[in-house]
This record gives sequence, structure tokens and C-alpha cells, in this order.
Amino acid sequence: MQDELRSYIKSNGERVEKHIARGEIMGLLLCLIGIFMMMQKFAHHAPLMITGLSLLAFVYAFHGNFLADIFEIKEQRFLVLSLRASYIALAVTTLGILFKLQNWTGGSYMLLAGCAASGVFFLFFVYKLFLGKLEDEQMRILINNLIVRMLPALLIVAFLVTSVLYA
Repeated sequence: MQDELRSYIKSNGERVEKHIARGEIMGLLLCLIGIFMMMQKFAHHAPLMITGLSLLAFVYAFHGNFLADIFEIKEQRFLVLSLRASYIALAVTTLGILFKLQNWTGGSYMLLAGCAASGVFFLFFVYKLFLGKLEDEQMRILINNLIVRMLPALLIVAFLVTSVLYA
């Protein structure tokens, strides 16, 4: 079944990327609505946040797993491996945020591990994008997209840390 999925993704890479982007937007919207409802003390905010953050984690893990197939990347194995690992770290960070907001066991560990890995990859890719010698335009776009995807997670983590420190 995974081979069939890989062949579908290889033949429809642009379409799959559009679906991934739409899923990410849906996840972010559900999270924002859930957080707004939580701040306003509305009931039933948890299912929206759980669904939104779970969808985001799935999108990031899926994107990381099938990155080379979607964009048909065959060269630069180290950068592809780094991109895959950073998407997995972003998925772990997103699940850590979910676990922490819901007060589930293991949320702090997931958040710490995912955020540390995401932070390291974020700094590496910012360096690679702006100071390194990266001439492949497709890889520049992929790294730029990853940095943009990492920003909301890192901002949410910063918000959680400041709310814990000042609470």
C-alpha cells in the first residue's frame, strides 16, 4: 500500500503539495479558533485544539516522510535528510504543544525535545539559506517553506514559556 501511495505522490507531486498546504491551513485555523474559545472560556474548545494540532502534526510528519517523493529530489542527501528530520521534529513539537495544553502526560518532554531539535534545525537552515552557498533554487524554496512552517510552532512555544514564567 505504501508503494502505491509513493507512486501516486510521484505522479501527482504538485497536487499533493496543494493538499498538504490546505491541511496545514485547516489545522492552523482550528487551532486559532480553539485557542480563542479557550481564552474566552467557551465550552468545547478542546476538540477543536486537539483536531487542529493533530492535523498539523500529521501534515508535518507526512510531509517529512514523503518530501523526496513530492519534489522528486535525488541529490543532496544530507539536506534532504535534514529536512525530513526537521519536519519530524516539528511534528513532535506540535504534539508536545497539544499534550502540554491538554495537561496530558509526557507533554513537557515532547515539547522540550521537539523544540530543541526544531530550534537547532531552524538555526541551521537560516544559516544555510542566508549565509551558506546554496545554489539549488528548489532547495532554497523548500528551506524557506520549512522556516515559515517552523515559525508558528516556535511562537506558540515562546507564548507557552512566557505564560508559565509570568503565571
